[in-house]
Amino acid sequence: MRSSGLWRRVQSAPWSARDSVARRGFWSVLFVLALGAVFASVALTSQVSLQAGQASPTTITAPRDFVDQPDTANQRAAAAARVAPVYRIDTGLLQQSLAGFDSALAAVNGARQATGLTTAERQIALSAQLPPGIPVQDQNAVLTTDAETLAASAAAARADLNAALQAGIRPSDLPAARASLAAEVQRLGNPPAVDDFFARLVGGTLVADDLEDTAATAQAQQAAANAVSPVVIVTGQVIVRQGDIVTAKDLTLLRAAGLLRVEGTATLALGALAASAVLWGLASAFLRLHDREVLLRERAMVLFGMIVLVSVALERALLPLSPYLVPAGAGTILFAVAFGGGTAVFAAALLAAAAGVLTHSASVALSVLAGGLIAAFSAGTLHQRRDLVRAGLYAGVAAAAAVGALALVYGGSSTEGQNLASDALSAAVSGVLAGVLAVGCLTYIEDIFGILTPVRLLELGNPNQPLLRRLVVEAPGTYHHSLMVGNLAEAAVQAVGGNALLVRIGALYHDVGKLKRPYFFIENQLGGSNPHDHLSPNLSALVIISHTKDGVELARESHLPQEIIEFIRTHHGTQLVSYFYERARSSADGAEVSEANFRYPGPLPTTVEQAALMLADGVEAAVRAARTPSSGEIESIVRRLVKDRLDTGQLDRAPITLRDVDTITVTFVRMLQSAYHARVEYPEQVVQEFRPARRRAGA
Repeated sequence: MRSSGLWRRVQSAPWSARDSVARRGFWSVLFVLALGAVFASVALTSQVSLQAGQASPTTITAPRDFVDQPDTANQRAAAAARVAPVYRIDTGLLQQSLAGFDSALAAVNGARQATGLTTAERQIALSAQLPPGIPVQDQNAVLTTDAETLAASAAAARADLNAALQAGIRPSDLPAARASLAAEVQRLGNPPAVDDFFARLVGGTLVADDLEDTAATAQAQQAAANAVSPVVIVTGQVIVRQGDIVTAKDLTLLRAAGLLRVEGTATLALGALAASAVLWGLASAFLRLHDREVLLRERAMVLFGMIVLVSVALERALLPLSPYLVPAGAGTILFAVAFGGGTAVFAAALLAAAAGVLTHSASVALSVLAGGLIAAFSAGTLHQRRDLVRAGLYAGVAAAAAVGALALVYGGSSTEGQNLASDALSAAVSGVLAGVLAVGCLTYIEDIFGILTPVRLLELGNPNQPLLRRLVVEAPGTYHHSLMVGNLAEAAVQAVGGNALLVRIGALYHDVGKLKRPYFFIENQLGGSNPHDHLSPNLSALVIISHTKDGVELARESHLPQEIIEFIRTHHGTQLVSYFYERARSSADGAEVSEANFRYPGPLPTTVEQAALMLADGVEAAVRAARTPSSGEIESIVRRLVKDRLDTGQLDRAPITLRDVDTITVTFVRMLQSAYHARVEYPEQVVQEFRPARRRAGA
């Protein structure tokens, strides 16, 4: 193959260990280092190391939209400061003030009604129950005034006190409120000493009942702050100009934009290596659980790592243009073609995570994930190379839709939705690039890594392929036999869950070795003389057995994939060419005949597909040799031949169960009975009656 030479040079390089496990470890370390270098390059090339008070060596602009947190915080704090405190009247304090007035009035009435005491003694008893600061003459006045005057003055004073409390008195206004209320009471028109008593009494019991509601005030301030829109630094806006002195605020903005190198280069490198090691570790864990063959086959593991590495490096290269312009769908398509849909779905998540690491953007990661998943699903139904472009287009549409959906989620004021049109367009263009790149890379992947993709298999099945064209022209019987074998093997492998396309293409090429001597094989003799009639049994057996070796040589000259060559090598296993062996024994006059000279060299089939092809090749030839066998004879031939292959150990190395063998046998019987059923013999009278009808119909 064209790929084998390059791959052998890679394996024989002086730095490459001979041991397969060590080589795989080497490749893993290499990929981790390479991915880490790509991740670190984003920070190293975009971040700067500055300190407050230092002159900026260059003009620094915003690489993306982000919120100016310092200005936003200042504007919101100013809006909150403009909110007036919220006050509420404390009804408990109001009632407490009125109760104090009522208690003092009750003490006055009690002292007035006390018997056996002089006025001076009543005044002394009353003084102990009144607020301080009421003169003795005012107390004597309320003790000696008439009851009607006292009651009228008390009622008026209480009403004024209640009105003042109901209006609300803030702590800062309490002194003025007391003076105003005292003046109001003193204007009641009663004896001056009585009015003065009640003026002093209401002043002593009046309290501030209109207090600030701190919870309501804080809520109002928060609402005012939230109403202030964030201050957004847009992409391309200058943060620091060259020569400007860097301030603390500038450092905050640079840090928010991801442009300030906080840690040293060594720490940055360790962080990048840690991120790449996590991604490669996740990939290894997935492959170990779901696709272990990729880890065990060095070529497959290297291809897996190369697709990841090239995809991430390409995204890094396109990052200055647009983070959404990354054609990650190309990598996912190649994963789907080379490793299958399940691995491609995981790879889509892996590449999306890498995009998030590179861009620090969840929306970019989600758009890459959406496009990658659609590409993985679309690439699972490939029939030709242009289907790769179609898968890329679908991926672009999905990525653009994801960008639009995220913009709607974030809303109009979101920094993520500021450049919706350009971001969506970039995501759509990335799909086109993904399809084109996948088509361009697929051929090199097939050649260098020896990966046999469905697209390559379909191309190999084209009858215009040189070897197949030679079979049609030079060995038509062999070509027809190969088609029949392919149909049988394909149906059988489908029934047991193998790669039906692979075995069908393998069947087309399994007998290409007969091109060297086509007329030595009975299907190409077309009723002519048999060359074996003039050869010794040993020479005839040598010619027959050589067609596998000749086929391998022709296949390698035509650069056929190794998987197809294995069908050529294994389709006869180590079977005995029994016809010529028996001829040799019968003509040996009792001399010993070496059986080894009449056996195919092998090797034995090692896959379900190779085993199915061996069985299909044998049963097709055996049933065809029986001319017009009945349905029962076909089943008997098939079961006898399959049993022979089992008994002689031809299937010992193939991962095939007895249930699979039975399923394959039943499939062969059904298809061969349909193809080689015996025709009904019509009576001569019916034939004679049918001929005039054909003539009348113009037949």
